[in-house]
Amino acid sequence: TPLDAIREYVGDGIEIVHERGCWTEMTTPPLPASAISAGRGFSVEFFAGLDASGEVIHRLQDQSSQLMYFGKPAQGLDPGAFSLRAVGRYVPTESGDHTFTLIQAGRARLLVDGEIVLDGFANPPPRGKAFFSLASRELEACVSLRAGRPVDIEIQYAAQDAVVLQGVKIGLRPPVGEGLLDRAVAAARDADAVVMIVGTNGDWESEGHDRTSMNLPGDQDELIRRVCAANPDTVICVNAGAPIQMDWADQPRALLQTWFGGQEMAGALADVLFGGCEPGGRLPTSLPLRVEHNPSFGNFPGENSEVRYGEGLLMGYRWYDTRGLPVRFPFGHGLSYTRFEIGPPKLSSPTFEPGSLLRVEVPVRNVGPRAGSEVVQCYVEPLQPRLFRPRRELRAFDKVRIEPGANATAVLVLDERAFAYWDDADPRFEALRDGGGGVPAVVPAGRGHDHRTLDGWYVDAGAYLLHIGRSSSDIAHVVRVEITKDAGPLSR
Repeated sequence: TPLDAIREYVGDGIEIVHERGCWTEMTTPPLPASAISAGRGFSVEFFAGLDASGEVIHRLQDQSSQLMYFGKPAQGLDPGAFSLRAVGRYVPTESGDHTFTLIQAGRARLLVDGEIVLDGFANPPPRGKAFFSLASRELEACVSLRAGRPVDIEIQYAAQDAVVLQGVKIGLRPPVGEGLLDRAVAAARDADAVVMIVGTNGDWESEGHDRTSMNLPGDQDELIRRVCAANPDTVICVNAGAPIQMDWADQPRALLQTWFGGQEMAGALADVLFGGCEPGGRLPTSLPLRVEHNPSFGNFPGENSEVRYGEGLLMGYRWYDTRGLPVRFPFGHGLSYTRFEIGPPKLSSPTFEPGSLLRVEVPVRNVGPRAGSEVVQCYVEPLQPRLFRPRRELRAFDKVRIEPGANATAVLVLDERAFAYWDDADPRFEALRDGGGGVPAVVPAGRGHDHRTLDGWYVDAGAYLLHIGRSSSDIAHVVRVEITKDAGPLSR
């Protein structure tokens, strides 16, 4: 976890105080194997048939309380026609009401000290969003447990009516108690510095369903605001796989978007937080101010069984840039622990002929105190587009790593496709112009009303602007290039 990684990084010389702050999960986390039977996990027995009787076909040890399988879990067991029994012993560390939960893809029940606590055989819940929407909604029940007193846990499962996915997940929430948020604020107020890990998880962002909101789950937004007010020296680390709403973005001292970093995310986060590594990434998407600004808003999730992709070419940053909408952080944005100056670009030629290459050399100087990397980006803007197009589009980028006080050259190479656009063509135009559609089409004069009969990628002669900068909105220099002749349709 990030907590483990930070403790390992700083060693014993710095005191780390941790508070949960709030509960954020959509579904309850399973019991890890380390928490069961003194770290030995659940013992699982598999049976052919749905009644967990007869010969044991397969055994597993050191299992968590999430037992989910695509296809058959072992040789000799048929999907949709097996059952299992898992047993283990749990020792609570807190006294009070513990919430046990059950999600099933099939039929399952939970017993605590021999008593049925949750029964998905007798009362199967409807389908939910967990596990790609292939499993049930979460059942829950409270059981009073005493710290230090072991309880026996038994999970029973049958693959009855399971489709594609078979299995069960048993979760456990310890007593949440009162004042989670208040304790976190108090700890932050007394700390020299605060690292807050916020975000989502695989329940909120998964295949099989889409998010309906950009808000952080639970009370995380309120927690962020109160902690930042209590201690300005706060770093917010957003562990999420997609944009979230950040109305509080100007409150923390620093803000890291860590995405879902995988197994080494915690160690990498500690390296960045304490300066061992540079935060050298750049945003691969725009982070909008709110969900209503999103290109798909109003079209998704669709109506009458149909989704209309109404944004057309204006996907992602193209939408915000072309529509003049402000964003929280633009596509391509990213800072580091040093500073850079981007010098005037040098073009290999002020003109470009389709079929050739245009080389753009951009000098970059590190004017900060330490080594770092800069990503120089080139966005192409047609000044007189024949068809409607995004205002400008990323067509080249180069990442250079530079020592303090040193210089480097970012090299951007543009080919004919960097200036091209797709023309659907209009093979019916001549008939429409001549009245074949009933009323003759009026044809205004001007380039924008030329009509092609063959679809494909085309390049138009004319003036184009090259926007050179650090992101889709942080542009350091703009240079002009002239394309000398039309070309197309290009090779596909």
